[in-house]
Amino acid sequence: MYDTGGELELSLFCFNRNAISSNRKSLSDIYSTVLGFHLPKNNDVRLSNWEALELSDQQKHYAALDAYGAIVVYKSVKYMKLVNEPVSRSTCSGTFVGIYPENSSKLIAATVFGHICNPDDDKSYFCSVPSNISVSTERNNLALIKFVDVKRPDYIL
Repeated sequence: MYDTGGELELSLFCFNRNAISSNRKSLSDIYSTVLGFHLPKNNDVRLSNWEALELSDQQKHYAALDAYGAIVVYKSVKYMKLVNEPVSRSTCSGTFVGIYPENSSKLIAATVFGHICNPDDDKSYFCSVPSNISVSTERNNLALIKFVDVKRPDYIL
């Protein structure tokens, strides 16, 4: 089980698993994207007095929906692979990675996804390099990636 330490920024948690395209989404947007359902957010209730000693039934219902929606989203996303972690030399072949455009912040979603391949192993995630192409990953901290999903073909990597 994932230990949240008592608190969790749900938008960042979902973004780091590529469940949403930005880490600045509202709970309603996250709920809609991840689960495909609309989470009703009545502005009259949302903007009402939440500092009152006694909350109205509508406020209690609103708060319960928020809490329940967050739990359902969390449970739906928690086992998705992390995609926003840096790769190092010790990252194993076969690791699933997301690739960002050069010089971009991680405020946008990864544009390409794939697995790190070992160029010396033809069976490494079915990643084979034709014999007439020389691949050296020892220089400049390069990695050979077999792309499995391209989200933004218009970006230059």
